[in-house]
Amino acid sequence: MSLLRRRAAGRGNGPAPEPWTPLRRPLADCRLALVASSVCAAPSGGGFDRGVTVGDPTLRDVPGEASAEALVAASRDGADASAANLDRNLAMALERLREAVADGRLGELNGRHLALGGVMAATDRAVRRQAAAAVRRLLDDAVDVALLVPT
Repeated sequence: MSLLRRRAAGRGNGPAPEPWTPLRRPLADCRLALVASSVCAAPSGGGFDRGVTVGDPTLRDVPGEASAEALVAASRDGADASAANLDRNLAMALERLREAVADGRLGELNGRHLALGGVMAATDRAVRRQAAAAVRRLLDDAVDVALLVPT
């Protein structure tokens, strides 16, 4: 019986169990990808797409080598996104994760990370629409651990 089923069996009609899988090896031996429901604009083919629209559920690749300073929160509809740019490591903690790799607490970072494109009122719908594509990308990259950061 899977761990998820065992946990569900003990709960009766209560809330659904959290989906999770225990680590098969220490974090120091794992490849990690960051997955954020963020308004960070990631580099695209011809440069950076600095604008996102409200309700934009686009799943974007964030290059592994991107610096926090290069990731910009913006909005095409005129909403003030300046607070989101005060500390970009809150949503996309790439510098902190690089420090964990350098300290030996984490094995390596993936070559790309993922972020949803824009501010959304219905994040559950966006997650349902994008989850399978995100999982496929992470599996293709042989990612061991995904750090999910809701923003």
